[in-house]
Amino acid sequence: MLLNFVGFVIVGILFQQITKVKLTFLEWVLIIIFLQAVSFFMNPQKYSMVALVLMKDISVIFCLLSVSFHHNPKIGIRYHIFYALYPINLYMILHEVYCYIIFAIFSIQLTSLTMTSPSVGKMIGMITAVIIPPIFYYLISKWLNIDISNVRKTLKNYLSARALRFVNVLLLLFYPGMECFGAIAPFEKMSMNRNIYRAVIFIYFILLFIFLFYLNFRHGQEQKEELLRNQEMELTALENYSKHVESLYQEVRSFRHDYANVLMSLKMGIDQGNLDDIKKIYEEITADSTKLVKNNKFDLTRLANITDSGVKSLMSAKFLQAENQGIEISLEVSEKMGTPKIPLISYIRILSILFDNAIEGALESAEPKISVANFYQDGDFVFMIENSTKEKSVDLTKIFERGYSTKGDNRGLGLATLMDFQDDYENLSVETRSSDYTFTQVVRIFEA
Repeated sequence: MLLNFVGFVIVGILFQQITKVKLTFLEWVLIIIFLQAVSFFMNPQKYSMVALVLMKDISVIFCLLSVSFHHNPKIGIRYHIFYALYPINLYMILHEVYCYIIFAIFSIQLTSLTMTSPSVGKMIGMITAVIIPPIFYYLISKWLNIDISNVRKTLKNYLSARALRFVNVLLLLFYPGMECFGAIAPFEKMSMNRNIYRAVIFIYFILLFIFLFYLNFRHGQEQKEELLRNQEMELTALENYSKHVESLYQEVRSFRHDYANVLMSLKMGIDQGNLDDIKKIYEEITADSTKLVKNNKFDLTRLANITDSGVKSLMSAKFLQAENQGIEISLEVSEKMGTPKIPLISYIRILSILFDNAIEGALESAEPKISVANFYQDGDFVFMIENSTKEKSVDLTKIFERGYSTKGDNRGLGLATLMDFQDDYENLSVETRSSDYTFTQVVRIFEA
């Protein structure tokens, strides 16, 4: 009983690693109560061994399916099936590898202990069969540099729907398929069945780590490509920022030169007592000064409070892009802003998605506007961006679906990626709202 409980807890931990879902204490309690209730009705005298095995296995799968669907109701059913089956199969395969292969290869026996105390020897064997597989998996994962937490992200990006369905079928064939096979033809009585089972375990064991290695390899490639994209984006943004600063310097230099000439003209007018010339010169200089000071490009000086050069260059490039496309922009960064407590690459990617979507949405509106604010609130890092919209209120139920977009494919992919980041980092939340022809997104990163 206790060993079954420990085994299920290990499966639950693997489930949390894959799905990035944290089971609450109440969920753990409800699952355990449900499984105990099912086991209460599993009467060996009333049901066949196959029926009992199916009842047990289906109950466990149902629990994990329910939890997965409760936390991620918007993803496809094939993902829920995978998330329910994969941790069970992973644990079962490692458990069987330990019991049937490791014991056989290394002739691990507790002979002396079993002879003196059979019950203690049996108990130690059962405990090690439950505890050792996760340790065995951990050591192999470290050796092969495999991280199970990458499965959820790479599953969506690199495995087609057909391939995932095929994987789910393979998982079902092992659990509960192989357990039913064992119930129909007990291994201890038929050596052929035992050999078949061992061969299947070995094949699944190899396929399991090939699958994990493939997903991790693709995830590593994606990270490298994303790093290169971000580096190129930072260089381009920094180049544009430098050009913009240079143009501002030239404008100020030109203004200073013109201002000196104007002062000389004023002096001549004053010396001659010509009030009409003085008035004319005054009106011209004030008109030019007002035009220069009101130029939206001067909002970028507030980026001085952004301490990271990569973030600063990206934001400046996006503001220049918006300005060149006729979008009215505003920026509010009233205090020094450091980098948030998530990887810088991810934060820059988030900013890029938010700015691109805001620019695209604003261009469709009658009066294109974008407002940006970056500040700390109750110790949390907050980035807020608003843009004008064509619609009075954007339908928020569809925009985060992968591939959905009101204009092209990139926007839907970008917003779906934004939700992936929210799943990846527990301290990151994204709030989205739309009303009165304004679309607002607030990224909050908890710093505590």
